[in-house]
Amino acid sequence: MQRVQIAQNVIEVEGDVVRSLVGCQSTLETARPFFALAEQVLHREGRLFLLTVNNHNYGVDSAARRYSYDWIRSHPISGAANVGGGVAFTTILTMLSRAMALVSTTVPPLAFFASEPEALAWIDEQRRRQMSKLPGP
Repeated sequence: MQRVQIAQNVIEVEGDVVRSLVGCQSTLETARPFFALAEQVLHREGRLFLLTVNNHNYGVDSAARRYSYDWIRSHPISGAANVGGGVAFTTILTMLSRAMALVSTTVPPLAFFASEPEALAWIDEQRRRQMSKLPGP
């Protein structure tokens, strides 16, 4: 497992999952290196799942929201699971997802969970579903 610190956020990479343990408000300065790492995983693994654990209800500033929206819109992520974050955080992510649906035919699956084990189980199920759709040898 690869582990990276970006400001007060701890990012862990395991296979095709990038897990972010949020420890501060997301800004453009934290979003850029996070998505650079996510892009490396996407190219190496061929798919990417994002798992955000935000147990302290940190927010996302407008520059980071825009950057995240643009990055996710232009990269084929396989799914995003979110744990915690409170009402404001989940509302922002839901709004971003709906905005993407207005301008794109492919919107990655997005789900919210009370616990990390639930989120990881959802990621495993998404991976199985997507793998089952691939053509056989």
